[in-house]
Amino acid sequence: MEKEFLDEVVVNYIKKAEDFIDKYGKIFKMMSDTTITSYEVNHSLIEWNMVASEITKELVRKTANNQKLKIEYELWNDKKFIEAKRKVSEEQTGKSTKPNLTEIQTQVRIDNEVEYREWQYKLMLSQSDVDLIDKIRKDFYQVADNLKNINFSLNAERKSI
Repeated sequence: MEKEFLDEVVVNYIKKAEDFIDKYGKIFKMMSDTTITSYEVNHSLIEWNMVASEITKELVRKTANNQKLKIEYELWNDKKFIEAKRKVSEEQTGKSTKPNLTEIQTQVRIDNEVEYREWQYKLMLSQSDVDLIDKIRKDFYQVADNLKNINFSLNAERKSI
């Protein structure tokens, strides 16, 4: 199951990266052209702003979904913790020590192994989505810096003529 999960993460990552490149590749292609005009750079900066806005919206949405999932997991875990605490306490009836936190948390994972794994996989997938979009956002801001540098160079060259 873990290998399937990792395969799913990798496949999803590659698909999202390919979709992103297909959708916004024209900006990257334009930057790789040997000749570029100020008009093309300015047009690309305008397109960049629209794309950056969409990336930011997606990052906010993925982050909110990730936080919601974490809250849902915490509620599920709290319920299971109380159940495990009762169980461990009953098993230790007559003993002078109370169950410690580690014993109870371990009991939660043992009693709910399948659900616990599912929650962990969901949380990892959700976090990997946030991380992917954030990485794309950071890389995309590098594109903006490159476009601005190209625009600055073109303007300086034009003024010197």
